[in-house]
Amino acid sequence: MGQKMLIFSIMKNLRKRLKLILGITFLSVGMVWFLFQFVLMPEYKATSQILVEQLTSITPQADMPLAEQDPQVADTYSIALRSPEVLGKVIKKMDLKMNINELHEKITVSEAIDSQILNITVTSFDKKEAVQIANAVALTFKEEVPNMMQTKNVSVIPTVTDEVPASPFENSLVFSLGLAGAFGFIIGTLIAFILEMMDTLFKSGRQENKDAATKLQTVFK
Repeated sequence: MGQKMLIFSIMKNLRKRLKLILGITFLSVGMVWFLFQFVLMPEYKATSQILVEQLTSITPQADMPLAEQDPQVADTYSIALRSPEVLGKVIKKMDLKMNINELHEKITVSEAIDSQILNITVTSFDKKEAVQIANAVALTFKEEVPNMMQTKNVSVIPTVTDEVPASPFENSLVFSLGLAGAFGFIIGTLIAFILEMMDTLFKSGRQENKDAATKLQTVFK
């Protein structure tokens, strides 16, 4: 019975340490938020597309996928898309604070399965920048194709907008903040419980010693 009363008293007095519990909770959330905002940088991807209609106006394979027309076609366009001529003009148009090599690393080109479409995917720490670069590369390449490859067989498919879906990083941030809040609250409550239990036991022991001393004084009077 005495132990139950002790635990009940501790739980009741935990309210006195509410500031401690909330402080640890907010500290935990703040640390995770700081980590995600300033240490772990999120990456966003945006993809534009170009349609390679045909290599010549008379080729009988014009409607075939690029890989079936010629195994080297997709590679040729991929190299041309990321060539210094194209990327240099993109940097100049957008006034990007990066060099050609840095922009080259942000761009990947892939062929859509069984089609004449090439995907231009741009990775960036900035949502809007990813979209703008993807669009700029596609449009600039279309402008440069006649000079680079003596053909006008490229069309830009307008599929990229300013709306970039939330990356897994953003979703994990929300989850991590919630987890940090729950973890901080549990740890804060546990610490407060231990402190309150120690305080209660200390006061109880001191009171028992005081009562024992009083009894001894009464006996020897």
